[in-house]
Amino acid sequence: MSSQPNQSLIDGLACLQYLASSRKPVGCREMARDLNINHMRSNRLLKTLADIGLAQQDKKKKYFIGPGIHALTAQAIFGSSILKQALPLIKAIPCKGITVALGVLWRGNVTYLFHGKVGEGLDQGIGRIGLIPYYRSTIGMLLLSYEEDEVIKELHKNTESGITEKSLMADINKIRKNNYCIKTHDGSEDIGLAYPIGLPPRIGIAFAGIPGNEDIKVYQSELKNISDKIIL
Repeated sequence: MSSQPNQSLIDGLACLQYLASSRKPVGCREMARDLNINHMRSNRLLKTLADIGLAQQDKKKKYFIGPGIHALTAQAIFGSSILKQALPLIKAIPCKGITVALGVLWRGNVTYLFHGKVGEGLDQGIGRIGLIPYYRSTIGMLLLSYEEDEVIKELHKNTESGITEKSLMADINKIRKNNYCIKTHDGSEDIGLAYPIGLPPRIGIAFAGIPGNEDIKVYQSELKNISDKIIL
């Protein structure tokens, strides 16, 4: 991070992300509490976002995303070729019934560009789920492994993951060695597997729900083939 980060910009983006990930309109005090920022600052930032069309208010004076968010979303999709490249490759995956995910890591959470089952309509996998903490996602752990140790430890310190720092760093170092992330999900024998996309990796693609008794190499080959074909 820059030696002189603009805290107003950082807080404004945090408010914007909060609105974008909320399923219902939110009040100023609620947002200030959840983001741990001053109530007056939260109110000022939300009013600014509303003034430029990134937020709007309902009859109860609560805030939700404005038309500017939809415009930015459309522009971002137009400017990025990731979905145009990835969706045809996802459609061609032969592993029916397996969940495939395409996601990015930002501020400790994974946002999924796509998250759906192979064989279902592609429209079912877009905008399906909200933010997922990095430690609950193979993509999150994978992309976190490309950060510096100090960054990872600082993020972990401010996260209620229930995971010790020693255990987290052991997992991170294993991912770095393999250049992919593999893990079993809690209470299940199913396997999750994630591969990086790009250099440096900023996006990950993953399979979830791989039966634990199947040969993982088949799924590894499929994911690596997709990641190699996508150009960022």
